Amino acid sequence: MAAEYVVAYEIFYANNDASYDSIYEFFRGSKRRCDDIARGFAGVTDECRPVKFSAVVVIEADKWDEFSTNSP
Repeated sequence: MAAEYVVAYEIFYANNDASYDSIYEFFRGSKRRCDDIARGFAGVTDECRPVKFSAVVVIEADKWDEFSTNSP
């Protein structure tokens, strides 16, 4: 069975006196499909908070699950 991958978006928000970031899982599937989605990434907007910068990450699902489970 082929390894499963995750597309995650990392968003750096700009707040008046502090910046912070968040990372969200967007899609889970084959490496090829995840790479296709990542290539089409045009950035992220948020209607509630100003976005300073955004990035896309493709990572193996096992590593993502470990990261997201062990994150504070």
